[in-house]
Amino acid sequence: TVEKSQTTTASVTATNSLTKGAVELTKIDDIDNSTLEGAVFKIVDHNGNDVRSDLTTDKDGKISVSDLRPGDYQFVETKAPIHYDLNQNPIKFTV
Repeated sequence: TVEKSQTTTASVTATNSLTKGAVELTKIDDIDNSTLEGAVFKIVDHNGNDVRSDLTTDKDGKISVSDLRPGDYQFVETKAPIHYDLNQNPIKFTV
C-alpha cells in the first residue's frame, strides 16, 4: 500500500513461470521401419550446449524427455544400436 505521506519508493516483484514442453523420439530401421532399442542420444540447444545426455531408446525404440524450456534443440546420436551405423545427422525440433 502506498501512503500519501510516503517518502520511499515501494518495491514489488512479479514472477512468471515458463511453460515447459516435452518431446518423444522413435528410432526405426531405415529398411523395414522396425523400432530399434539401444540407440543413445543427447539433446543440444541452439548454441550447441548439452541439455540432456545418455538418453537410450527403450524396447519400443522410444526416448521421452519432459521439462524442456521453450526453444530450438537437436537430438544427436552418440551411440548406434548394435549392428547399425551411427547416424551423423542431428534431428532438429522446437519446443
